[in-house]
Amino acid sequence: MLEVAVSVRNTGAREGQEVVQLYTRDPVASRSRPLRELKAFEKIALKPGETKRVTLRVPVESLGFHLDDGTTLVEAGAIQVFVGGSSLAEPAGEAEIVRTFRIPPMERRAAVSTSVAQ
Repeated sequence: MLEVAVSVRNTGAREGQEVVQLYTRDPVASRSRPLRELKAFEKIALKPGETKRVTLRVPVESLGFHLDDGTTLVEAGAIQVFVGGSSLAEPAGEAEIVRTFRIPPMERRAAVSTSVAQ
């Protein structure tokens, strides 16, 4: 699980809302990958001067991509992480996937069904 925690502060004089967004990028993948992929977000409301801590979580399986046969492939290597209010979010750091693994299509479907049922 990739977990990123950030503090968001309303520096204005009015109440406001913000959508905190987490994007990832795999700069060295075996297939061409998007420059940034939205992986998690949370909408929060803030009073003037208020600060809130937001924790965004991304399952490691979501950091991979699908092969032609439907298999999900998660490749070892660095994943760049960006957090902010838009796709122009600032870099927040890197995460390291330590080993490459595959999830066959049927296992992925079973895992999703199980988590929905709980």
